[in-house]
Order: sequence, then C-alpha cells, then structure tokens
Amino acid sequence: MTIIVTGLLVSPRTQSIVLLLEELGLSYELRTVNMKIGEHQSLDFRMKYNPFGRVPVFEQGNTKLFESRAICRYLAAKYKSPLTPVNVEDLGFFEQVESIVYSHFDTAIDNLADEMIFRRNSIHGEIDQRRIDINQGIITECLDYYDSILGEHEGLAGNDFSLVDLFHAPMVKFISSRLGLEHEITSRPNLKAWWERMMSRSSWETTMARVTNS
Repeated sequence: MTIIVTGLLVSPRTQSIVLLLEELGLSYELRTVNMKIGEHQSLDFRMKYNPFGRVPVFEQGNTKLFESRAICRYLAAKYKSPLTPVNVEDLGFFEQVESIVYSHFDTAIDNLADEMIFRRNSIHGEIDQRRIDINQGIITECLDYYDSILGEHEGLAGNDFSLVDLFHAPMVKFISSRLGLEHEITSRPNLKAWWERMMSRSSWETTMARVTNS
C-alpha cells in the first residue's frame, strides 16, 4: 500500500516524517496543500484528514493519521524500527527528552516564529519583544540541557540514534536558518558535534535535497 504524506516540505514537522521514511528506506508519495487559498481549512479536508485543519497528514490504505509525532511513532512501530528503545530504563529517558521537545522546545520555537516571521511580515503585526525574550530563554535552557546530554551520549536520548534525534533535527535547522540562532548551536561543542553527525546522515541529505527542490 502506498504511503502518502500531505504537507509542506518547508515545514519542520513534515520534514521529520520524510526523514523517518528515508531512514526506514520506504517509498512514499508527497502531496502538497495550497495554504494560500486555505485548502487545509476546507470542510472537505477537515472531514477527510484532520478536523483541526492542519498538516502534515498521513495515509496508507485505510489508515489515516495526523500529528507528526503520532505518524512517526506509528511508522517506527509498524516497521519494527530500533528508533524507539525497548529497554524500559532507556525508554523512560527517551520519553523524558521527547516530552521536553513537545512541551518546551517546539512550543517556544513556534512562539518565536510567530513573532519574528509571521508578525514581522504582517501589515498590522506588532512585535512583542517580551514574548521574544521569554521564548529565546526557553530555547536556551533546552539547548543547555541537550548539550549536557550529548556530553555523555551520542544521541539526545542515549547512544543510539532515535526518534528524539529525528524530531529535533528539522527544528534545529529551522532556528538556525530562519530565526538567526545558528550561534546557539555552534557555541555548544557537544550540540555542534551532534548536529554535524545529523547532517552527515544520508537520510538527512536526501530530505534536504527534496526541500531545496520543492
């Protein structure tokens, strides 16, 4: 059954799914959605794919999923990938770091992007500097924690490459290239080394090539 991912390749969350599919060596079809005309907000899209009108979404036969992490966990489980730990202690640490991504890191990045990209490009948008400062502080705390982990482990959730690394990579690229925070990565030696390892993976190179050509 054909795997179909509907979303925008410029989105870090779509990139995380594509990155996993490349890691698993699976073939897939990538479909775009016209955000400018609000295709993702249409009643048809909401009823068929996601009641909240957001992308990415996933299809494979009768299986339809939304939320990028749920999609990645599904794929990792279905194809018996080692990207999720089996050992209960390792799994606990994995879940802890993954929770930080969800609860703090990604949320702060979304808030910062809202101020620095979307509001700044809006005719009537007013930048909230206090909100920028707060969320940059949260990102800094997360990166400090990640750097400490990477001082002891090869990956963010242990010595083995995992979904946690995969979830982080597109967001790290986003804050580096779109939010002007590359120095926050390169100034932390362990995080910088991890990032260089990530960028050298063939799955990452293939995914980024697709992003460039999209």
